[in-house]
Amino acid sequence: MDRINKVVPIWRRVWYSWKSLESVPFRKQFFAGYDLKGNTYWEFYPRGKGPEKPRRIWHPYKSEEFVFDYFDKLPIQWLQWLRYSRYKAPTVQELVDDERRLEKLQKVVKLKGEQMEYKKNLSDNKMVENMYKEIQKMEGEKATRKQKEHEKTSSA
Repeated sequence: MDRINKVVPIWRRVWYSWKSLESVPFRKQFFAGYDLKGNTYWEFYPRGKGPEKPRRIWHPYKSEEFVFDYFDKLPIQWLQWLRYSRYKAPTVQELVDDERRLEKLQKVVKLKGEQMEYKKNLSDNKMVENMYKEIQKMEGEKATRKQKEHEKTSSA
């Protein structure tokens, strides 16, 4: 929650909580939540509250010029909510937990990569050692053949 305090000040959170109240008459747009970067997500009913689904939109915390597709920067939970794959909006705690899970997963992947690299280097070292042993064997056999040939020629 500390990260949200830095991005979204207390007065704005109070204002968002007031905007999220659906019991206020004649209101068409309702605040649904925000992510860890400060982007806000809204639901609104263009023709007033009725049987149709509300339209879901989001507003970037800081809009960037010449960026046409922000969707690669949004959390997956909010993308699911925007596309009606998810009924309830994600909570801040859920986003924080998912971020921690991703950090742990990245550490595990990094360790696994290092482990695989170590095993590869280990097998490469064993292969090189075996090649040196084979070369030494071949050189030893070559030396014994030369010695036998030399003995044959010197005895004849």
